[in-house]
Amino acid sequence: MHGGVANWNSTLDATFALRTLLAPGSGIRLTGFQDTADATASGKRLGASMEAAQRTAPGRARIALAAALHAIPGWNDPATQRPVPVDHASRQANQYTALRGLVARPGFAWRAEAERRAGGTMSWNTGVDYTAMLARSATHQQVKSLYKSAGLSLRADLRALADAPRMRAEPGAVRYMVDHAAPSGRLRKPQLDVHTTGDALVPVEVESAYRRAVRSAGRAPLLRQAYTDHAGHCTFSPAEQLGALHTVEHRVGTGHWGDTSPAALNSRARAADPTTPARYAAYRPGPYPRPFS
Repeated sequence: MHGGVANWNSTLDATFALRTLLAPGSGIRLTGFQDTADATASGKRLGASMEAAQRTAPGRARIALAAALHAIPGWNDPATQRPVPVDHASRQANQYTALRGLVARPGFAWRAEAERRAGGTMSWNTGVDYTAMLARSATHQQVKSLYKSAGLSLRADLRALADAPRMRAEPGAVRYMVDHAAPSGRLRKPQLDVHTTGDALVPVEVESAYRRAVRSAGRAPLLRQAYTDHAGHCTFSPAEQLGALHTVEHRVGTGHWGDTSPAALNSRARAADPTTPARYAAYRPGPYPRPFS
């Protein structure tokens, strides 16, 4: 929904913050890997720094800051988290787990594979204002609270991010990502997006980036977006999937969307399958941290 350029930039923001704040001077490579083994080794080194940091209050606050820059929610595990955790400590612990997964695979090994295809580094953070990015984050207040509890200066850490040497992209690799994996927004057929609100792998804020692309292309009437009040990536119940399918069938059959409110989607979902949950809810995601157009 947000495209390859935005995705890899946003992933870099998280790993850059983790290295700068948890492993300064370590020389851990974040881009430009020699091969997958090199990337995996770098990821393991950063993961070890995260594991040690998670044992301390300052380390947990800094991990929460990195999570905020990647829009990782504090509720993201569908197996263990009902009711939704509201305390900052529990939400930070969930973000830590999600970030460890990001470092273990997408941020390093998967990036190396993408760089091989693109022919170089397709990510950059030159000119990025991390203070402004944090201010737009849905978890900004959580970060501030954790920093205060840890007796740590958020201002000083944001200054450290601002002063740290930045990463530059290779123009040819960026062009590859633009050509192959950047949404134009020029829809030709009706599209209904469904997203869980507690998605750590593909944060729900990507829907904001995609909506902007579709509107800029003048195709907004073809797009509808819906949200389920649930954690995890694509953890939709059979009822929710059927409700979405019947909504699209109605659009195709009649030429009109009709009622796509959460209540209407839940009604279709329950009618199709009364045995599994129907959790469509009114929701509007915040801005994606690093949109690209």
